[in-house]
Amino acid sequence: MECRLCGRTADSFLCPSCREALQRESFASLYRQRCPVCGQPVWDPAYGCRFCGRRQLVYGSLHGELRSLVMRYKFDNRRSLAPVLASLLEPLLAAIPGPYTLVPVPASEQGRRRRGFDQSLELCRALHRPYQSLLSLDHKDRKSQKSLHGKQRREISFHLRKPRPDGVIVVVDDIMATGSTMQAAMEALGEPCYGIALCLA
Repeated sequence: MECRLCGRTADSFLCPSCREALQRESFASLYRQRCPVCGQPVWDPAYGCRFCGRRQLVYGSLHGELRSLVMRYKFDNRRSLAPVLASLLEPLLAAIPGPYTLVPVPASEQGRRRRGFDQSLELCRALHRPYQSLLSLDHKDRKSQKSLHGKQRREISFHLRKPRPDGVIVVVDDIMATGSTMQAAMEALGEPCYGIALCLA
């Protein structure tokens, strides 16, 4: 088997070298300080904790090997990378009280047509947990979110396609920029709700 990142021989999706590189890029490794309430890594306690304040967790920043992996998955039609990326979300899920249902942030129609798949939905499938596609994008022209600036991102809203199940919901996304898309999805789903993403842009 070949490493999905560097192409060297490996006995799993990633070779030990690339797996270690991805681990070093995680916020859990980069941030030495911890929230005194929940124990999640924080840049500085003075900035507040995203998990306590917004109930959102992100694996790492959109740089280095993590960026390379996410870009190949999202823009090079490498759907087969979903299990590799999903494995990075496992430690984030461990911090969330279960049982829960995963809900993907839906891709725009433009993005789904371009890629041929919905990247967040594939991550949910690869996590092998109960999931439901509950959200539809309400943005008036449903453009790719990549093309939207900050104000337009804040105007994005979602509606429920069907009633939410009882219990905890975990919203899943690949890239988080301002966090407003994730927040809008969480608000549409109601409490109790958490959010996880692969990287912060």
